[in-house]
Amino acid sequence: MVEMSHSQQVALAVIPKVAAGLSIVGSLFVMSDILSERFFRQRNNKKLSPYQRLLFGMSTFDLMMSTGLFVGTWAMPAEAPVYGSMGTIQTCEVEGF
Repeated sequence: MVEMSHSQQVALAVIPKVAAGLSIVGSLFVMSDILSERFFRQRNNKKLSPYQRLLFGMSTFDLMMSTGLFVGTWAMPAEAPVYGSMGTIQTCEVEGF
């Protein structure tokens, strides 16, 4: 196994959090746009179109995946030789689930 420098470990811990944070914001925007159209713009109580339901479902699963990526190294046990690890075995198992 190759030893990584401290700056490489920091980069591998921080870059996924930035990308996941942007993905979370994007997913929340898509979901709120769909829900606002459903509840506020359509006065005649129409159902969402199949396209909107599919997009809402994809955004929901992307939100869950991005949240897991954002938590990333924080959930790893504190004893792990990884930069930013501060969790427990239970938090690591929950994130893996």
